Amino acid sequence: VSLSPRYREARSKAWRCPTSLLTDPAACCNRAMALPQQLKMDTDELASFLAGDPQLPCYATISSLRRDGSPIGVPLGYLYQDGWIYFSMNPATSGTLRIRRDPRVCVTVYNDRYPVRFAVITGAAEEFPDADHVIERKKFMRNMGHVGDEIDLDAYFALHEEGGRAVFRVRVDPDRVASMDATKAADPETGQMRTPEDVRQVER
Repeated sequence: VSLSPRYREARSKAWRCPTSLLTDPAACCNRAMALPQQLKMDTDELASFLAGDPQLPCYATISSLRRDGSPIGVPLGYLYQDGWIYFSMNPATSGTLRIRRDPRVCVTVYNDRYPVRFAVITGAAEEFPDADHVIERKKFMRNMGHVGDEIDLDAYFALHEEGGRAVFRVRVDPDRVASMDATKAADPETGQMRTPEDVRQVER
C-alpha cells in the first residue's frame, strides 16, 4: 500500500510520545489509566511480582517503535534478576533491528485474570553480552520448567538457540514504574472485595 507523504507525516506525529512519558513515565501512566494510588505496588511487592512469586507471570509484552514512530508490542518470555528485566529475540528479526535502532521500550507484565496485577516499565533497552547463555538458559528454564516431564527441555533449548539470540535488558526503577495490585482492594479479614468508596479510604 502506497501512503502519501502528508499521511505518513500526520501518522508519525500522532504516535510521538509526550515529554511526560519520557521524563516521568509512572506519573504519566497513572494519570492516563487513573490508577488508584492505594493499589500501587511498593518496592518489595513489585520485585516479588516481577520475579514470579508465585511462578506467574512468565511473559511480558515488549513494545518498541517502528521507523514512523508507531508502536508495536510482542509477547516474550522474560527474566527478572537484580533489578533488571531480561528478554531476547532472534538477531535477524525486525524486533531486534527496531530496538538496536531506537532502544526506547515499554515492558508490560501482567496476570491473566481479575484481580488484576500489572507493572508498566519504560526505559532504554541495552544489549547484554550472554556468550555462555547463562541468562538465556535461566530464562528459558523458568518459563518452560513446568513441562519438563513432558518434553526434552535441553533439546528444546538447543532448538531455541539455533538462530542465535540477542539479549536485551531494561533497568527497573520502582519510582518510574506504573503498577497496580487489585488484590489490595480485598478486605484482609474477610477476603471480600471492598466497594470503590472503601478502596479510596485505604491507607497506604
